[in-house]
Amino acid sequence: MKKLALAQDALELYAEKFMPLNEIAKKLKVNEKTLRRWKKADNWEEKKYRFIKTQSSLHQDLFKLGRVLLKSIKNDMALGEKIEPPRMYFAMKIFNLLKVVKAYEDEIAAEKRKMAETKPKGLTPDVIREIEESVLGIHYEE
Repeated sequence: MKKLALAQDALELYAEKFMPLNEIAKKLKVNEKTLRRWKKADNWEEKKYRFIKTQSSLHQDLFKLGRVLLKSIKNDMALGEKIEPPRMYFAMKIFNLLKVVKAYEDEIAAEKRKMAETKPKGLTPDVIREIEESVLGIHYEE
């Protein structure tokens, strides 16, 4: 059970916080080789991609919902109909939430750009270790 919780924590740090494996290993006190195995077995790259995709489309969905809601309010006002307070309140909440979501997405995008800029060129220690293990058959003790 502890292993499953550690794997989930490691995945969250990797996919949502964009933390590299060596930092996750230090933080969770787990061997880096173990993290690489979990990453490969549980397809962390795909989960990270889905997380980013979900986050980046949330503000767009909120914006579309807000526009539809405002359009319906505008139409009701043009027809002289009474606008229900909860509908107005909901519209205002959506647009206030949009600011927060957009700021979060911008922060994530900035982190991604920063990581891409600082990404080492050539073979990283992770890649070298994977090559050693899978191609050359060299295994290190955990």
